[in-house]
Amino acid sequence: MKVSIRALAVSGLSSVLLSACASVASLDPGAKSVTLSDSKPSSKCEVVVKIKAIQKGAMIPANKLEEGAKNQLRNAAYKKQANYVYIKDNYSDSMNNTIESNAIASVTIDGIAYRCPQ
Repeated sequence: MKVSIRALAVSGLSSVLLSACASVASLDPGAKSVTLSDSKPSSKCEVVVKIKAIQKGAMIPANKLEEGAKNQLRNAAYKKQANYVYIKDNYSDSMNNTIESNAIASVTIDGIAYRCPQ
């Protein structure tokens, strides 16, 4: 079987591009303890920082984009020693001119990180 170098290069480049498009933010080990909610926390909690997460990816399913954005929120909150994130806004940007009409290019989540007594 004769395979050209050009075919191998194109095949390899396609694999690299697809894998680059298919990655979302991972969750840091300690950030698993951060709670995400669309409800404001108790009045006993103190505001730590406002945070924004943006997960982009043209070839990634919408649920994975949202998962990546939520992982970013948890990671950022954890680094600031917060343990609760109130999600204020969660929105996506749709992809224009795509075959699939419900395809999205990114998910953005705005939140406020709090430190709450445990």
